[in-house]
Amino acid sequence: MKTIKASSSLFLTFLFLMGGTFAGADSGTSTLGVSVELQEWLILEVSTPREELEAQGSSHCSAAVKLDTGSTEVQIRALLSVKKNQEVQLRVQALGDLLSPEGRTIPISHVTWTSSGEGFRDGVLNNHVSQIMARWTGPGLHVGTIRYAMNLEAPEVNENFSQTVKYSLIMP
Repeated sequence: MKTIKASSSLFLTFLFLMGGTFAGADSGTSTLGVSVELQEWLILEVSTPREELEAQGSSHCSAAVKLDTGSTEVQIRALLSVKKNQEVQLRVQALGDLLSPEGRTIPISHVTWTSSGEGFRDGVLNNHVSQIMARWTGPGLHVGTIRYAMNLEAPEVNENFSQTVKYSLIMP
């Protein structure tokens, strides 16, 4: 019981120093007023077999990783501290077409993705417009796995192709 009283006293002292209010001490009843303002922020973690990146920001953040035809799985973690009705989107955009070390190209539109995880959706990479990869409303931690593949229309490929892919968390 002494610990609770001591902790309460320290807490009330802290509130007093921080501008909290404590009224009615003489009447036997107490009212405690606390005002907390939470800052909105986003954290994006992108993990491939070769690299792990983290980005953070208050309204948007981005991370770019190298995607190659030999390494096609990406883990995404999005930690959102936003208002309960705020929409947040995970967008993806390739920074060009697939390139081989020999200089051959394959249009990036031949690369599709399938996803797992709440809010994630399947799609096709594009190097002109970012695509919505996932969408959520409100705060939370969201985890998903993205698996890239060449679609059936792509030419036969015996060499390794790669391109940088940019992932962005945004509050539209």
